[in-house]
Amino acid sequence: AAGVTIAQLQPISVVFTLPQQLLGAVQYLLAFLALRLLLGDSGGHPLTIGTFVAGILTCMLTGYVFFVMASCLELVAFWQDVIWNLMVMLRFCMTLLGGAVVPLVFFPEWGRHIAMLTPFPALVSFPARTFLGQVGWQEWIANASLLLLWGFAFSMLLRWIWTRGTRQYSGVGI
Repeated sequence: AAGVTIAQLQPISVVFTLPQQLLGAVQYLLAFLALRLLLGDSGGHPLTIGTFVAGILTCMLTGYVFFVMASCLELVAFWQDVIWNLMVMLRFCMTLLGGAVVPLVFFPEWGRHIAMLTPFPALVSFPARTFLGQVGWQEWIANASLLLLWGFAFSMLLRWIWTRGTRQYSGVGI
């Protein structure tokens, strides 16, 4: 766009995550409804309006936090040629420390404390537990606050990396 600098485009890119998250929420809703019709009531966890809204909000929060975390790593491309390994490392840490590979209840006490210092449990197991109705409101508020804190921290880091990177970047093409 004429008259638009690279530094002005970064805040705009964050706005594009909202439609992506809404599309993902619609896909989850359709998949959930299809499974509910095929399998019937699971008998254990009825879906209420409250748990559904909390689940959608949780998915949007986790989507934003993952977006800014991944963006911070991807912007290392201002200085390095190969960054795919950083994304692989992020996904590995997320699945391990988030409880996707081994549930967090099976971690030793010290390992659970370390995992809880990271945003990963809130990104992986928290959304699923929210939709299943296994999260009370106090726990939901605590985890949502944690996600907001991590989102703010990574947003500040993203802005700093973006500002530094655009000052030093020079695009040279063939």
